[in-house]
Amino acid sequence: MIQSATHPVLLLSGGEQQIFDPGELREELVRCFLGAGLEESCYLAGDIVLAVEYALEHSDRLDKVFSRAELDDMVVRILENTGYGEVSRLYRRGTPDRVRTACSVTPEGVGLILRKYFAGSEEHLTTLSGQVLAALNALRIREASPELMVELARHYDAADPEAPVPVPLPVSVPAPAKVRKVDENFILTLEEIRTAFPAGLPGLEGNICRLHGIGRLFPSVRIAFFLTRFAEMKAWEAPVLEMMIQPELVEVGRILTEARHRILGMYREVTGKPDAVLPFYLSVPDMDDFLASYLQCSTEGLEPLRKTVCDMLASGITVPLEKIRTGI
Repeated sequence: MIQSATHPVLLLSGGEQQIFDPGELREELVRCFLGAGLEESCYLAGDIVLAVEYALEHSDRLDKVFSRAELDDMVVRILENTGYGEVSRLYRRGTPDRVRTACSVTPEGVGLILRKYFAGSEEHLTTLSGQVLAALNALRIREASPELMVELARHYDAADPEAPVPVPLPVSVPAPAKVRKVDENFILTLEEIRTAFPAGLPGLEGNICRLHGIGRLFPSVRIAFFLTRFAEMKAWEAPVLEMMIQPELVEVGRILTEARHRILGMYREVTGKPDAVLPFYLSVPDMDDFLASYLQCSTEGLEPLRKTVCDMLASGITVPLEKIRTGI
């Protein structure tokens, strides 16, 4: 259930590889929202990071290595498509690795760019390159930015030439019922999510767990579980043993599973999509504090114990779990 750390997402920047840090990207986006005077929209930074991280981790690439330019272009596209142009401009100023060069409109040049940004068979990429090249030649463009080539390729890649032409509905057929609009930014608000949290562990739905509404930008179930607050509620005294906390954390996992079931049911009802799925993210922001205070673990021994405690939580969760994150 916990995503393996043996194959992390890697970014190429300045000729060097580095592990993609979601927290660093989130901080950068928050600064951009604040710089644009949109303090009330800073929460969207988390949704954008999750959307980017999900796209990178579920890419068809086997090696999961991306250029910094690809990451930045993805972030900029999300910001511009959601109406945050000023935030996008501020983000671009701080990303010197973004591709700004112009490339020759030749079969070799177009093919080189598309093979860097797209996955697929050689036949598919050759066809895609030919479509982009034909479009640029029709417009008499001799040099184009990689962004333009990529956007044209996305257009042709999304088009299905064999898709049936939609038939207009007769006037007498009523239009489908509109999905209830909960909020401008949320499909399910935090207040609605709270009603889905099952009773069964006193205080777990309060300061021990932090819930999030289901946003429209990247719909997902997100729950933060605070271990130190849980330990205080249980009146644990240091040092605690692993065999002592395991059954308690398994029970927490069971409750989180039930909460996720209920939230997903609400989401399907509200959206009218009975087969909809929601990625499930669990975070333990105070993991290191808990390990140091209650297991009296040294700094050198944190990493293996983090995984052990996460495994205890995950063993009680019986639904697909995208990731357990230790930290904010």
